[in-house]
Amino acid sequence: MTSDTSQNTNTGAGQGFPAPPSARHLLLVEDHEPALVAVSDYLASKGFKVTAARNGAEAVASCQGGLPDLILMDVQMPLMDGLEATQRIRALPGGKAVKIVTFTALAMQDDQTRCLAAGADAYMSKPFRFSELLGLINRLTQSSG
Repeated sequence: MTSDTSQNTNTGAGQGFPAPPSARHLLLVEDHEPALVAVSDYLASKGFKVTAARNGAEAVASCQGGLPDLILMDVQMPLMDGLEATQRIRALPGGKAVKIVTFTALAMQDDQTRCLAAGADAYMSKPFRFSELLGLINRLTQSSG
């Protein structure tokens, strides 16, 4: 994840991104603590409610207690990878409706295909710009509600 050099402190409206509704709840699933903190802090500053999970098993357990509006799912993680977690979340009641974005630093040619086949709605390779992530989140959450 990289910050944008043109990043400002408004809600992104200057870049064509509307402010998210304050009720938008995101589940961020990331095992790399610095990335987890950076992305979580950025999204919270944009008005999202962010819940963190550090592996796929924690993500599935979190979703069993209630589904977020959108999940940001790392692929490479201990205990349970993001692809298996995505499939298990899709199998939960209401799990087909939640938007899931998978991301990975490996960026192999077939990663996007594997992620979408596992049930992801979108895929991003790391590092990514915060503005690109925000734009994708807004597109997916606006199209779902």
